[in-house]
Amino acid sequence: MEKRALATAGGELPTLRDAIEAAKGADPACYDMDKVWELADLLEPLDPAETGWNVEIAEAAMILFGDIRLGPEDHAVQWLWYVQNTTTSLLGPWDGRTLAANSVLAHRCWTLGLYDEAAAAWQAVIVAQEHRDDPDAADEARIDRAACLYGLGRCREAITLLKTAWGLRLRTGRAGRRVGAALPLVHIEMLRLCGHHNHAQTVWQAVSGHLPDSILLRQGMVRTYGQVLDARTHRARCTFGVPPAELRRAGGQTRRALATTAASVGGCAGEHDG
Repeated sequence: MEKRALATAGGELPTLRDAIEAAKGADPACYDMDKVWELADLLEPLDPAETGWNVEIAEAAMILFGDIRLGPEDHAVQWLWYVQNTTTSLLGPWDGRTLAANSVLAHRCWTLGLYDEAAAAWQAVIVAQEHRDDPDAADEARIDRAACLYGLGRCREAITLLKTAWGLRLRTGRAGRRVGAALPLVHIEMLRLCGHHNHAQTVWQAVSGHLPDSILLRQGMVRTYGQVLDARTHRARCTFGVPPAELRRAGGQTRRALATTAASVGGCAGEHDG
């Protein structure tokens, strides 16, 4: 109860705002680390599970566990949940600080393998970016959310999410803009890793003419997400089963790891399953 009173009574933390500003330092590009540790000392007695909502405490926690990335990871995630709950409740879901909290929370949950929690946070980012009329940022979050769903074995949902977003871009004439062009490539990557090679080839033939011929896109826009996008470990949890006929045609290839780049997807005609 003492911790809750300390957190909610703003007058009882007279140095917190000064500590936050001091930690930010005079250089906007970097923090004053000596002052960061002083800020950490102020938060150390507080328990995020018991602390009442307070925007300044949330700002301090975001600096320490979002920007500076203090650990351990599980403790950081507890504080980031606090930041997300505080900013959503006190500032609203569209505020930039809420958006940042959800994004950082999603990344930290991902590193801990908390894919359900990460997917939920990415969904909040998608909705907020759509509200802010930033379709590219919304689609970046869709790719990350799809990877979380894939990590859970919910591949059909992941692929549908990417397919729907790409279809909307085609209809609105925004197919080749920035990260949106990666949507069908990640879609194809997931199809291949789930063993749906014929389907992946069909999608490639349908979308390839709409993609910009960019070296950066071909080399860097398809993310593999480490072991999550790994056919060797994915098969046991995949809910997007391979059709028996296609499995027979693909043969042993479906049992190999199929991590690809956009360039190799573009050249997959040589491994056409039919």
